[in-house]
Amino acid sequence: MLKPCLNVFESNEGVNKVKCPACIDDQMQQKIFEWDLPSKSDTDIPVPYHNKYQLFYCAHCGHLYNRINEIQERALAEYYSIHSQRYYDASGCLLPYLCGDYPGSRHDTSTKRYDFLFNFFTKIPHHTRILDFGCGQGGFLSCLYQKGFRYLYGVDVDEYAIQLAKKNSPASVTVNLVDWLSSEHQGYFDVIVLDQVLEHIVHPRDLLVWLSSFLKEDGVFIISVPYAEKYLDSSVFPIQHFCLLEHVQHFTSSSLMNLLTSENYEEATTQAQPKFLIPIIATCSPNRFFKKESFQPKRLNYSLLLDITPYKRLFSEFGRFVDVVLDVVSQSTVLYWGMSREFYFIFSRTLDNCSAYFLADNNTKLSTKSFKGTKIYPPRTLITNNPELVKEALLVISAIGYEDEIYREALELGFPPERIIRPSLLWQELTSCASGI
Repeated sequence: MLKPCLNVFESNEGVNKVKCPACIDDQMQQKIFEWDLPSKSDTDIPVPYHNKYQLFYCAHCGHLYNRINEIQERALAEYYSIHSQRYYDASGCLLPYLCGDYPGSRHDTSTKRYDFLFNFFTKIPHHTRILDFGCGQGGFLSCLYQKGFRYLYGVDVDEYAIQLAKKNSPASVTVNLVDWLSSEHQGYFDVIVLDQVLEHIVHPRDLLVWLSSFLKEDGVFIISVPYAEKYLDSSVFPIQHFCLLEHVQHFTSSSLMNLLTSENYEEATTQAQPKFLIPIIATCSPNRFFKKESFQPKRLNYSLLLDITPYKRLFSEFGRFVDVVLDVVSQSTVLYWGMSREFYFIFSRTLDNCSAYFLADNNTKLSTKSFKGTKIYPPRTLITNNPELVKEALLVISAIGYEDEIYREALELGFPPERIIRPSLLWQELTSCASGI
């Protein structure tokens, strides 16, 4: 049985001068997990980066982060420039089978987060100049407009998203690519919003220092990020949070405060919402803490730091999960349905154990793509062309976020339930047995 390389580390042995992106400490960094990813030559599907996944923990501030090299950083930037094209149709609408929290969307999941984030705006005057940095399709700007704000601006690196934002936003809302920001906007904005942005940034401290120059002296940042402390409680398949390769930062309450407030820990206000699809923590922090001369890491109370033991246990459980999947698909004909982040991170590493495999996804934009030379088909097209798969193939649902929808459609197509592998149920069974439940 072919096995991909997976390592869970118990110490920081061999870690040399790795610097934490949140607190810049380079003495207390620990590599806790390493995993082989597919290579660039394996696929033409847009993915954040290739080859190696490394997760580190900072024992100084409690931060979790993906360590990526310069080649991966360039690939990540290229991925962001075309990101939205996969998710929206020509009219600017989220593709109908998609759910979840896409950048700047107007989906219910996103609007719930906007309502939560608006808690920080209740005392902000309507004449305030607000910049949404990383606005995506402009959903939050539209939310602010509906609440009475009129001096609204948005920027993003994704040209396609900006086109959609211009098309769907009120005429008075100004949206442009990031390079629109110039010296003319120094000290121009009262509020800069980074909603689900910092987790995507390889060097978040540098970004905040740069952006602070566009804020007024008494301006504020309003920031929301995924809440890593609640990852393990928020999903039936918690490894899913780490499959989001574009999330290179995993903030805890202590690491976010360390990043934002320097020696003035009590000055920033925070709120958390752990029950969202991706749990989030949000904060409002004054601009004055982002001046380079005062932007120094804070000494933390170590009792506030993240207990890393459950995360190491999670990755050990993940290793057992991969072993089970490898065993299940061994020497079988397998249909993988869902070319998702989970497919790329997990299930792509099991293909070589199959006697034959087929790839399917409901996103018709992927029908011109392939993985390891195997073309991706819409599932109904694939079944029409290969009707024997319904009775003979093992179906692995490889998109966890759509597991229920795929399962129902697979039953409609005639797949026997006993030949459908549902990862969340397999994970629950595995972890329940391990805990003796």
